[in-house]
Formats: sequence, C-alpha cells, structure tokens
Amino acid sequence: MRTRSSHTLLTLAAVALMSAAAGAQAAKAPPAKTPPAKPPVQKAQTAQTVAAASIDPGMTKAQVTERFGKPASERSRGEYTYLFYSNGMEKKVGMSDIVTLQNDHVIDAVLRSPKRSYSGNSTSPKAISSKDAAHAKGTPPLKVGGRGA
Repeated sequence: MRTRSSHTLLTLAAVALMSAAAGAQAAKAPPAKTPPAKPPVQKAQTAQTVAAASIDPGMTKAQVTERFGKPASERSRGEYTYLFYSNGMEKKVGMSDIVTLQNDHVIDAVLRSPKRSYSGNSTSPKAISSKDAAHAKGTPPLKVGGRGA
C-alpha cells in the first residue's frame, strides 16, 4: 500500500515529466507566424480629394453639392442662388469658384480650380496666365470715357 508521501512524490514526478515533455514539444514547434500587415486605411474621399469633378447645366443644388461638396458660403437673391467654393487660389486668381443657380438649376459656373469643371458655356472669360497678363496678351483694355469720347 502506498503512503501519502509516496503518492505526492509520484504526482510531483508526473508533473515534472509532463512539463519536460511540453517544453520539448514547444521547442520543436515552429515559431508562430505573425499575421500579415493590414493594408493602410484609406481616407474617405471628399470634394477636395477627388481628382476632377464636373457639373452640367440644369443640375440641381443637391446634385452640385454631391459632386463638389458643401460650399464655403452661399448667397441667395430672388430666384438666384450663388454657391462659393474655395479653390485654394483666391490670392492668385482673385476669386473663389462660383456656381450660379436659377430656380434650383445650374445656369452658370466660373471655376478656376483644376479639380472642378463645368460642361456648359461659362460667362467668364477664359483665364489667362500671369505672364500673358503682364505682357497685355489677354483681353483688350476696356474703353473708358463719357459721351463723345
């Protein structure tokens, strides 16, 4: 018959053998593979990050804001609404991009940003380079004068 101390010794020996076997198995096991790197999270596209957005005559204000995003400011007078968009070139070109709506439909757009375009005929004269403007190769000067001039 076994005594209590011999039972304890056998239990301790069994634990030691199991630990040794587990350690040997762990040494033989290949190292755990690291999971592949996740692709970088892409930022949601905004009107500012879109390569080129275009609007067409007749579009509604909702359609314009879907393509260009929320305007920097908006003004209304009677049946006309003017949507002003920052183009990042205000100091250089002297103006923001402007979309004109009449009764909630696009009738004109003056756009200087290369990220925006208008498929209709703009009332704005074609933009000229500062070099051409400095050498008077742009539009002819306005005639100033009163009657009989």
